Amino acid sequence: MLRNGILITKLDKERILNLLKEGYCLSSNKSLSQIFEKEIKKVPAIKSEKIPADVITMRSKFRLKDLGTGQRFEYTLVYPQEVDSENKISILGLYGTAVFGSRRGDVVKWDGEKGTKFFQVDEILYQPEAFGDWDL
Repeated sequence: MLRNGILITKLDKERILNLLKEGYCLSSNKSLSQIFEKEIKKVPAIKSEKIPADVITMRSKFRLKDLGTGQRFEYTLVYPQEVDSENKISILGLYGTAVFGSRRGDVVKWDGEKGTKFFQVDEILYQPEAFGDWDL
């Protein structure tokens, strides 16, 4: 789930909580969704204009480096209804919750079908807030 010290905008927090209230589930698991909701509620939100440009926010495009293989991957963090390709990951998926609020240089742990992997946030290619896109 969420790591300590993540950063989240007020708008992202509001939208994610609304999705959960509407019945969207984290990876189709109600109990995980309830845990995620409690964690999101605890995280202090900041104004979009104040979020550092190196933080993964909603609709950010970023590059991850697999620390085991050195391979790099590009993803965009989106809302569940916006996932339309393999390069888009949902905030309500296990990978989405793992990267959400991470900063460039952070190491993210992913527990997958093939075991645990560690990825480093290599680069933020696009962050809406850094471009003045406050309402995306």
